[in-house]
Amino acid sequence: MRNFIFFSFFILFIIILWNYSDENKHLIKIRGITMGNISYNIKYLNKEKINYKSAIDSILVDFNNSLSTYISDSELSKFNNSDTLFNISNELYTILKVSDKIHRSTKGAFDPTIGKLVNLWGFGPTKILETPDSLKVRETLKNVGFNQIYFDNKIAVRNNLNIYLDFSAIAKGYAVDIIAEFLNNKNIKNFMVEIGGEVRCSGFNENKNWIIGINDPLEKNLNLPFASVSLVDRSLATSGNYRNFYKKNNVIISHTIDPRTGFSSNSNILSASVFYKSCTEADAYATAFMVLGKNKSIEIVEKNQDLDAFLVFLDNNGNIKNYVSKGIEKHINLLKEN
Repeated sequence: MRNFIFFSFFILFIIILWNYSDENKHLIKIRGITMGNISYNIKYLNKEKINYKSAIDSILVDFNNSLSTYISDSELSKFNNSDTLFNISNELYTILKVSDKIHRSTKGAFDPTIGKLVNLWGFGPTKILETPDSLKVRETLKNVGFNQIYFDNKIAVRNNLNIYLDFSAIAKGYAVDIIAEFLNNKNIKNFMVEIGGEVRCSGFNENKNWIIGINDPLEKNLNLPFASVSLVDRSLATSGNYRNFYKKNNVIISHTIDPRTGFSSNSNILSASVFYKSCTEADAYATAFMVLGKNKSIEIVEKNQDLDAFLVFLDNNGNIKNYVSKGIEKHINLLKEN
């Protein structure tokens, strides 16, 4: 009997080992473009060697048709041109719900009704010829405020018809989560999903942790990382002004607009990398931290045990410093000295 139990255990061990090894042999790599010109990279281990690129592309097309401001007949565009939208999609409801949560927890530093300010500063679908003056900014700021949106799982209402929603600060993270859930539903446990720099990892990369690079906010070459991090069953979203800005009259205009003032953010943070289970929420917090600055961002991180951050900032003397929260200290590797 003992020999039979041992033999059965041995066979079970061999089967598990064979399945694990077999899965590791088939690393599927998928690349593509979404949301206009944003690249995506997906890797996953799959013993059946199934390539899900067609299904993933289809999901991302549906995602854009729901939440893009660049598509005139998208669900979001229809909402931006009406007072009430009935029978809203799960995508729109979910992103509104997460936006409301982060808007409240950051006291307005994250606000997707910032859309008209984004457009005013030339970061929306239409580029501008000159920067807006303070009077125009103040007038536009009257039409910003997430508290002017009502929604539930069936309808969404704009109580102010001049409110314009823009989810560009959270959309990439949300798309990452949607693709990650698709892979989970296919019983794929080891994967890395990256869309436009926002990442979610699950399991392992061929017996190793997934290693993700964090860009240097002062380095023009985005292939030269400032740090690397070992990511296990977690998401990473980074926001930094090096990704999207323009120069007018020798003044750099950052894409990070403070929804509370209407002007380009003037915080001391150069880049904010946020770690959270949900990439949607990590993306929103990363944007908010660029607005809030170092001290208020750290305060939020230290109050939330599930939230971690790696912040690169300027101290009072203009020197580059960094902050690493306790939850990721053992997992992050600085590749450059301050």
